[in-house]
Amino acid sequence: MPLNEEKLMLRLKQSPEQLTANMGNWEEFEEALEQKEQTEERLKVLRKELESLRGNVTRAEVITKAAKKKHYDGNVKFQELQAVITKAAKKKHYDGNVKFQELQAKFRAADAVRQTANNHLRSLRIQLKEKEEEKARIEELRREEEARLKEQSQLEEKAKAEAACERKKRKAERAQARAAAKHKKKSNRRKRRKRRS
Repeated sequence: MPLNEEKLMLRLKQSPEQLTANMGNWEEFEEALEQKEQTEERLKVLRKELESLRGNVTRAEVITKAAKKKHYDGNVKFQELQAVITKAAKKKHYDGNVKFQELQAKFRAADAVRQTANNHLRSLRIQLKEKEEEKARIEELRREEEARLKEQSQLEEKAKAEAACERKKRKAERAQARAAAKHKKKSNRRKRRKRRS
């Protein structure tokens, strides 16, 4: 049964006096229920954001691993290339400076690739750190929302308990009033009988 229909059924079961007396309690109760619904909606949105962020962090970790491997492979190739260049330059020094300059250009190009890979890896590490901080912040918000929901739930339970206590009290008062009226009626009958006799 939807929440609005449930509220309406509860109101219809009460007498006009009870509705008037409980109006303040019902308004507080309805406000608490509405706040709970809003908080639950907000918590759902936060959970979706958290799932999205988890996916982003996972993707960033995969990219970081790939970049580390690329960086390692780049370093190995760079060292191998450096050794080849040095050996070739020594062996073919007599061929002139032209060949050596070409090899130096390749060396510089390989060094530039290595620097680019290093910069990319550094950037990915920064992004990963930012994602982790954002994930921690979302987690903190989720914990706060859960604490707020728990507090609202406790307030609702308290309001229900107070309403139940108030109903019992009114029921007892009505029973006492009926008993008093019954007693008064009997007392009046006795008085009439005494007068007749």
